Amino acid sequence: MTVKGWATIDSSKFPSNDNSKAILSAPIELIDKIIDLAVNHACQIDREQDSESLKNQIKNLVDYHE
Repeated sequence: MTVKGWATIDSSKFPSNDNSKAILSAPIELIDKIIDLAVNHACQIDREQDSESLKNQIKNLVDYHE
């Protein structure tokens, strides 16, 4: 696999019920996997409801870098 860049999600940028903090980072090719992990974290830890709205909010938190 050739890494062309990285995607990172910092959960501290998202409102949290318990002030949990997690940073997920992966090659850009795996962006869908870290979005799924972030949604899972939000649902299990922060008791959010899994929805397209939540996924879109998390997608807006993704930082792309090399």
